[in-house]
Amino acid sequence: MLMRNFCGLTLTLTIALLGSGCTSTHRTAYVPNAAAPLGETQALVAAAHPEIEADINESNITAFTGGGLIFALVDAGINTSRSKKAVNRITPLRDALADHEAAVEFADALRSAFEPGAPLLLKTVDPIAPLSPKELAGKAADMQADAVLLLSLQYRLDAGCSRIETQVEARMATPKSAKPLYRNLFATYRDLPTDARGDQDSNIALWAADNGALARSALQAAFAELARMVVFDLPRGVEANQVARAAWDASAPAPRAPGFPPNLMMRGQKVSEDETRMWVRLSTGELSSVDL
Repeated sequence: MLMRNFCGLTLTLTIALLGSGCTSTHRTAYVPNAAAPLGETQALVAAAHPEIEADINESNITAFTGGGLIFALVDAGINTSRSKKAVNRITPLRDALADHEAAVEFADALRSAFEPGAPLLLKTVDPIAPLSPKELAGKAADMQADAVLLLSLQYRLDAGCSRIETQVEARMATPKSAKPLYRNLFATYRDLPTDARGDQDSNIALWAADNGALARSALQAAFAELARMVVFDLPRGVEANQVARAAWDASAPAPRAPGFPPNLMMRGQKVSEDETRMWVRLSTGELSSVDL
């Protein structure tokens, strides 16, 4: 009971610190240069992993005990074991999605989202294999365009096997400079239908059925929404980098930016809502969308 209370207190303190108004932005606004406007932009889409990933509830004994190498090794051992079990659990779904090409699907969604009148003239959208930052920078430098929009895609099941999380980091730069003209993080969280028995293995079997039909549908909707979020965000100026505390009226999970623990709920401003979905501009500038 004491450990449970301490865990809750730690999370509460973390949220309080991140929501105190002292948070920094993770967004770089695109500011058009009237003297040298951008011409054609080429987009590259890379999926961080070729297969859907599985989340775990990470061990954090080190934080609760005040640190130390022994406890860090204990955490690492527990997390490794949990990761192996999680991968084994979702293997039927991975097999059902073996031919699913996330980067190709997201590239298609991005082409559709960039309709006439979009903030950039998008020349091409090309799915590529995952590259190291150095390799990616080299590829961008060789491209014949005024700017390159790099999109790094991730997608995973949550630890409870009840929700798909998709995330993309968008970073735009010129081929000659690594300094971003624009950068932001986007995330969607979509609950999946669950089996009546409610256990993880039954849920995985349900989503793997019919060649992964339910999971494929959820991913297609998530990628289409992510693409619309990118197009929505690009023309927003520096005022969207950090939402004023007075405008906070909603909460949503934060994307996995450096320094954020998984599944951290953050305050922000609701910027879009329909019958089923809500978009929240988090206090640090990212966009997160959730089921209503």
